[in-house]
Amino acid sequence: MNRLLSPTLNYCILAAVLMIAAGCERGPAPPPATAPITTGGPTTHASGARRTSVGYVGSESCAECHQAISDAFQSHPKSRSAELIQKTPSAATSREDYSQPVFPAPGGFFYQAVMTEDGIEHHELWNDEQGMVSIDNSRQISVAIGSGKRGRTFLWSSSERLFQSPITWYSGDARWDLAPGYSLQNQHFERQISVECLNCHVGRIHALDQHNDRFGSPPFLECGVSCENCHGPAQEHVGLFKNAGSTDVGKAAGSDLKIVNPARLPARQREAVCYQCHLSNGHRVLRHGRNHLDYRPGDSLEDIWTIFVTGTGVNSAGSTDAVSHVQQMQSSRCFTASNGKFGCTTCHDPHQVPSRDGLEEFYRSRCLQCHGDPRSVCKASDVERSKQQNSCVACHMKSLSASNVPHTSQTDHRILRRPSTGQPGAKDPEPELRVFDGADERIPALELQRARGILMSRFAQNEKDKLLANAAAETLRPLQDRFQKDRELLAALAIAHTLENQRQRARTLWQEVLKIDPADSEAWRSLGMIAHDGSELDEAQRALEEAVRLNPDDRIALGRLVHVFGLQGKSERGVRLAEDVLKRFPADSQMRRWLAEAYRVAGRQAEADEQRRIAKSLDRK
Repeated sequence: MNRLLSPTLNYCILAAVLMIAAGCERGPAPPPATAPITTGGPTTHASGARRTSVGYVGSESCAECHQAISDAFQSHPKSRSAELIQKTPSAATSREDYSQPVFPAPGGFFYQAVMTEDGIEHHELWNDEQGMVSIDNSRQISVAIGSGKRGRTFLWSSSERLFQSPITWYSGDARWDLAPGYSLQNQHFERQISVECLNCHVGRIHALDQHNDRFGSPPFLECGVSCENCHGPAQEHVGLFKNAGSTDVGKAAGSDLKIVNPARLPARQREAVCYQCHLSNGHRVLRHGRNHLDYRPGDSLEDIWTIFVTGTGVNSAGSTDAVSHVQQMQSSRCFTASNGKFGCTTCHDPHQVPSRDGLEEFYRSRCLQCHGDPRSVCKASDVERSKQQNSCVACHMKSLSASNVPHTSQTDHRILRRPSTGQPGAKDPEPELRVFDGADERIPALELQRARGILMSRFAQNEKDKLLANAAAETLRPLQDRFQKDRELLAALAIAHTLENQRQRARTLWQEVLKIDPADSEAWRSLGMIAHDGSELDEAQRALEEAVRLNPDDRIALGRLVHVFGLQGKSERGVRLAEDVLKRFPADSQMRRWLAEAYRVAGRQAEADEQRRIAKSLDRK
């Protein structure tokens, strides 16, 4: 569930570091007067083929020649990291216990997962003060994410989009509970899932026209992590072997078999194959002209993203941010002293997992590859080693609870040399926001300025921070003419200007976004909200209706459109839309208050009283 996690952030510290790094105290230096930076063409992957000319063939094609590896990988959790839920639930969907009762959640809500003949339903229930069930909000589940080893989270689909359910199964405690982060901010069934969220759980995503949030039917072309996620698109490799006799392939190909063997890559590119997914507890900003599906094995991460990280995720309470393996490993002596030799596959076999009975010995043997010399023999007493079943991991890589994912733990990848003095809970120094892996030395300065500005805009939006929005705008505005047709930059700058109450500037920027992609629903919604706030009601209606047409489940756009109808005197249209919205989003207390007032004006007093009562009770809980 890596990309579906919601890590806890210290926005104040991170924002301050970003502002200093961007030079906001004196304002960013103007960029040199050179030609605009336009979206580059597709880069090449490690085989040398153009990115767009090399296709995927699927893991079944790989199995024709690599059957033993394919069979072994079927036992790996990665091979079953996503599942399309059929109308009739399969045996795989019984990884969870559907006999358990409803579980409670903050705000007076209750949740339940139900398996029926038609599939899986998730229900959100809410009781009023009288104990009557006033809300039963349900969705038909279409996708399960996660292998079930640690848990699974679930998605439902609507209008070419995927949304997360608030209900997650946690295998460690064998229980249902809220999805990670939902106890702090319950997004109900409204959290929209993007390509970025799914990239590490799915072999091939069926994205529509390079949209980050729209999917074809089915949304996945191959479920589970595939051979090509780690070895690259195999069309040329398969074609090479099919077009030549097996005895002639070596001569025909020479040393280039048109496929990536990660073990033969330089250290940075080798580790990037794992990091593309396991470095998910950071802040990624797409490089100019890239999208989240652009990465190919053989690339460096910085070819696609500028990634900001902070610390190792370990806190003084002895817990850690989930999925912080990479930062922890890179802080270890094993990694820093190895001169690039130590990496993920030093300890982990990417094709299979050791049996439970042989787990300790498997990882101990990995440690002894480097520590088998008598001079580096373990200094612990025989008694102490016996207590830990002679396991290196038990002492040097203790399990830490995950602070941002309930009912979950994570192995401490710092590989502490002296666990008796360096406790797993030893607190990191104050978090230092930095560009991952020293990539700021290799990424052009203007790209770094762009990435910092975009990240500041994100933080400003999350925290409604006008000062940080101003810093983001000052950082990004000089770059507008340098980065052409840059949707990420334009949207970040528009968001910053909106927070600054510079609505006309924001409007112009969102209009530029629509020139790049006329089907950008966020741009239409934002234009509608700007017009609504400026009492330009006809323009607001037009933009919001387009946003809702593109994304019928955008509750914010729907709510604004209802209000616009009310201000225009189109009360009947507003009431009909509000009633429809509440069927899909019954916990929206603000919509209920609006509807109560509309009912009152229409003389429907009993209905007005009922809506007002429910809204008041929702707000109180």
